[in-house]
Amino acid sequence: MSVERRKVIIGTNDDGSPVYKWLKASSQDEMNDFIVEEYIKSGRINEFINPSAPQATKEEKPIPVVTFGEYAEQWMKLYKVTTCKKSTIMKYSTDLKTQILPAFSTWPVNKITTNDIQQFLNDRKDKAAKSLRGYRALIKQILDSAKEDGLITTNPADSQRIQIPSKKKEERVALPLDDFKQILHQADSLAPDDKRFLVLLMFTGMRRGEALGLRWEDIDVANNLIHIRRSVTHPVGNQPIVGSTKTDNGTRDIPLDPYLLEVLKPMKKNGYIIGDKKPYTMTKFNTTWNRIKKKIDLHGATPHVLRHSYLTYLHSAGASDKTLQTIAGHSQISTTLNIYVHSTKDDVAKAGETMHKVLCA
Repeated sequence: MSVERRKVIIGTNDDGSPVYKWLKASSQDEMNDFIVEEYIKSGRINEFINPSAPQATKEEKPIPVVTFGEYAEQWMKLYKVTTCKKSTIMKYSTDLKTQILPAFSTWPVNKITTNDIQQFLNDRKDKAAKSLRGYRALIKQILDSAKEDGLITTNPADSQRIQIPSKKKEERVALPLDDFKQILHQADSLAPDDKRFLVLLMFTGMRRGEALGLRWEDIDVANNLIHIRRSVTHPVGNQPIVGSTKTDNGTRDIPLDPYLLEVLKPMKKNGYIIGDKKPYTMTKFNTTWNRIKKKIDLHGATPHVLRHSYLTYLHSAGASDKTLQTIAGHSQISTTLNIYVHSTKDDVAKAGETMHKVLCA
């Protein structure tokens, strides 16, 4: 009895090279049966049933399913926490926690579409355009990284179709001077530490973090100056982080007002002015500010509104643009003038009086 032997291809290796198998049969018919049987086992039978179908190649590994929330958390820890300024980390963390993750946290990154991002922005059209652009930019950064890691093939946040559905500007208006004076008058009813914090914000134009980071050693009584050298942020959780100022221009000297100096007395030799041995935690700050709001009428003011107010009054008092920029700690003078300094009705009236004198003298 003759024995038939045949080498057939039953698949491919990882490198694409063919995998062979030797078959033995007692007749040609039996060999044909064995070949068909092997082709069925290996899946190659589809090549003969449907010749136009692509031939089997190296098996593609499935793309892992990763949720946006999981990936965003990993991305923040690996690429942002160790490289960005504390203020930037805090901004990213806040935007993720309050806006982006509630919408996309449990979504697989490869299921988020351009339409989903547009709907996310549309649902927040009541917010300032600047805020919406920031949300989109943050989502885009995260998905760019996911694309680089092979989790998605295209970034839906790149689409030119995406529109910012808001033209609203994020504007913090300075307090009317009468309201500012009323707050100052009420400050005497506060506990000493609370009054010190409030007056420090009202009479310096400092950012909240700069006020929290101010030390007694920074008060230069001899030269009537306050040296701003650091800032406190709370980028992750409740604990304060002491770091550099928000910008390089944030390290600066600002005037020490005589009234503020009296409120600061009795002065200490060292330590934090607000917090003593360590700066306020986020909880401590919130508790303090809420206590102040309950005790007196702040007319809706926040620490940032008090900063706007101080710089606006300083402008009205005749300070030069360059001096304003220095005291505000801005890199660009346009930031000071376009965002932080607001003309008042009195300024407009005085301008009219000045022009009358010029034209009618």
